[in-house]
Amino acid sequence: MAKVDEPKNNGKNGSDKKEKRAGKVLGKVLRFSSRTLFILLLISFFAAAGFGLNVVLSSIKDAPEFDIASFDHSRTSYIYNMNGDEHMRLHDGHNRIEVPLSEMPLHLQNAFIAIEDERFYDHIGVSPKDIIRAAYNNFRKQSLTDQGASTITQQLIRNGIVTREKTYSRKMQEAWLAIQMEQRHSKEEILELYLNVIYFDSLNYGVEAAANDYFRKSVTELTIAESAMLAGIPRNPSYYSPRRNFEESKKRQELVLSQMLEYGYISQREADEARMEEIQVFPPERKTDFDYHPYFIDYVELEARNILSELDIYEDASIALNRGGLKIYTTLEPEIQKIVEDVLNNEKYYPLTKEDEDGKLQPQAAAVLAEPETGHIKALVGGRDYGLHNQDLRYLSRRQPGSAIKPVLTYAPAFEEKILFPGSVLDDAPTIFGNYFPENFDNTFLGLITARYALARSQNVPAVQAYQTLTPKVGMEYAEKLGITTFDPRDEGGLALTLGGFTHGTRPIDMAQAFAVFANKGVKIPLTTILRIEDHQGREIYSFKPKPEVVLSEVTAFLITDVLRDVVRASGGTARDVSAVGRPIAAKTGTTSDNKDGWLISYTPDYVLSAWIGYDELTMGSIRLPTRFPRLMTIEIMKKVHEGLPNRDFESPGGLSEVTICSKSGKRPGEHCPSEHITSDLFPRGYEPKDTCDVHITLEVCAVSGLLPAEYCPEVEVRHFLQRLVPYILTDSRWRHGAGRGPADAGLQPPTEICDLHGERPQAPVGLSLTSSKNGDEVQLRWNFEGSKDSGFNVYRSLDNENYELLNKKPLNSRTTSYKDKDVSPGTTYYYRVTSVNEHGVESNPMQGSITTNEPPPPEPEPDPKPDPKPDPKPDPGNGDDDDDDENG
Repeated sequence: MAKVDEPKNNGKNGSDKKEKRAGKVLGKVLRFSSRTLFILLLISFFAAAGFGLNVVLSSIKDAPEFDIASFDHSRTSYIYNMNGDEHMRLHDGHNRIEVPLSEMPLHLQNAFIAIEDERFYDHIGVSPKDIIRAAYNNFRKQSLTDQGASTITQQLIRNGIVTREKTYSRKMQEAWLAIQMEQRHSKEEILELYLNVIYFDSLNYGVEAAANDYFRKSVTELTIAESAMLAGIPRNPSYYSPRRNFEESKKRQELVLSQMLEYGYISQREADEARMEEIQVFPPERKTDFDYHPYFIDYVELEARNILSELDIYEDASIALNRGGLKIYTTLEPEIQKIVEDVLNNEKYYPLTKEDEDGKLQPQAAAVLAEPETGHIKALVGGRDYGLHNQDLRYLSRRQPGSAIKPVLTYAPAFEEKILFPGSVLDDAPTIFGNYFPENFDNTFLGLITARYALARSQNVPAVQAYQTLTPKVGMEYAEKLGITTFDPRDEGGLALTLGGFTHGTRPIDMAQAFAVFANKGVKIPLTTILRIEDHQGREIYSFKPKPEVVLSEVTAFLITDVLRDVVRASGGTARDVSAVGRPIAAKTGTTSDNKDGWLISYTPDYVLSAWIGYDELTMGSIRLPTRFPRLMTIEIMKKVHEGLPNRDFESPGGLSEVTICSKSGKRPGEHCPSEHITSDLFPRGYEPKDTCDVHITLEVCAVSGLLPAEYCPEVEVRHFLQRLVPYILTDSRWRHGAGRGPADAGLQPPTEICDLHGERPQAPVGLSLTSSKNGDEVQLRWNFEGSKDSGFNVYRSLDNENYELLNKKPLNSRTTSYKDKDVSPGTTYYYRVTSVNEHGVESNPMQGSITTNEPPPPEPEPDPKPDPKPDPKPDPGNGDDDDDDENG
């Protein structure tokens, strides 16, 4: 395509143009007299036509007042993304982009003059010659209104002031007002206005909008050929549109080029080149709804209207938005917005999908993603399949928040007011609050637990206790400062509010705002999608310059964040799978009664994300495991939006101490606190617990029954117990899920009753006899017993009648009334006791006896050995002595 960088003075040389402009000066001198003469001629003409002077004067009298403001000055507004790139345009059917005449190529101006009004620079608003020509043609057709003689000025009047009806009166008024316009405005002003408002089909008003739409270029870049094609459209926009009817548009263009050549605006060579130029007409831009990110843009428009209304510089904010030529610079990052849209449009992040009676997919979802430190909203999604079903903006819909509201309404305010700290202990036990009997989500009660564990596990009863202590008035004041905007007067005083029991619910965008304060160290930066707004002249009329508001101390913000991190990282946390995000993250789940809504509000130092899922109508059913789906969405969104970002952790402020405490008392551990109840937690400096635990005690109890020992308990031992300072109660019929339930740690309470298993001794055995074996290596015990057949026997032995040892590992059968002790030594005295023992381990009084085992008998003497037979000795020739000295030994 050809491109022209600067307007050309085509056709006759520059001196010819100067002569024309000089002629205008002389024309101004004679203007008054010529205009007056023409008006008289005009009136005379219409009067002579048979209408009478009174009718002519009446038409002029009834003409509307001339006012330049009456012309349609609607201008297209622009929305820009975070990078300053144009994202989309806003208009109410008038796509109009205003440009000054100085930026329009001269050949473009001449093209319109040549085809629409060749005497434009010479007439006074109406052309007598053209009026006479039109009158003659109308006379031949027997019609006074069939053919017009409209100048460019008259066309402006027709489009901006008078009606378009084909009547004598309207034509007379049009001519009258055109003359007035010429008296008040220069030709350049009139031509600029005309070229900026004339219609070109396809909702395009003005040459800039038409050039953008048809040729994808600015008016400053138009060639002679393209300019001529545009100039041919206004006579009949739908017929001569190059997109609708290119062949007719091309014929019309050639006519324009011929007129330009005839009036000396271009040369023959330029006309021939323009006719031969291949013009590319682009199809309409077809973006899908989600290319425009409609959920985000809808909120931008809503926020812009609110801003413009507050500025009070426009009569109607909506009209200004769509027709004011505004430039709206937003926080939109299309890549991030698309990530969130793709996730919420993915069926795998929903339970079984179905359509409601209106054809909408159910359940639906919403998400708000923002930067806590700047307040910039980065993504807004209010449902799925926006283009198919025209869904509502669910990030602004009010839904019950469930437990997700607990840190906003109760725990953070309580920390700030120094009523509670993460290590403070609350009693998760059946509690009566007037006529309110709250239950936990799993219908159990955990007993004494820390506030940290209560919030991480989302226990309801401790939250209600804390909210009652804080008072609803204080809690609601803090929540409103944090960003909750949907309280109803009926919410005041209701303790169920801390569990999400709002009259009308709250909004996902409000939840994002509130949790953003936690992420931003207690400082509230209002969430926004708009950074600045400029008017059509480029003047800045609004800039986002928030005043940071300290709602919570940095210590409180860190404490609530540290607790909410346990929702993800600690055993028992309700969103442990969100740890898959792979960086420090805090979160809070929320579920409403009967699983109608599921929430997860999460945040890192970089982003806060509010995610909700539910049915549009509560009657449509429940969602099994409702927080599972927001958790899955959160994992996918947070992983992707953090790609490439440093792995930041939440910064711990000064003024905190980590203290070892007992988790059942919230105090320093005492000597009796078991290891499983010893933990550590954070406290603001100066608020560390100083007292020692007084709820853990030790007590002697019966080893069998665990009760206080009775007189005859066979074994007593020391055990550790939890001594509650406030007694608990059991549920009854007033609780939804049944009676007879108490706190889980009720079993740790010390006994108050005496053992009833060991109240009396059983009957003792009689007739104990002890017999030593002959060799003294065994003792045989025998006795008689006439007591219960359920009894057994224990046998004890001692060497000193003081320290007895039990010989049998378990009681002997009641039918066995003897025992053989094989672990004895001869000649030793032994003391024995035999008791009967009942089924509870209680022993009778002992039956005693002693015995000295036999000495073993002396060993029998060995018989003399028989001498070995020897041969007869030979005679000793010597002295006769024997060499065997041992013969007599």
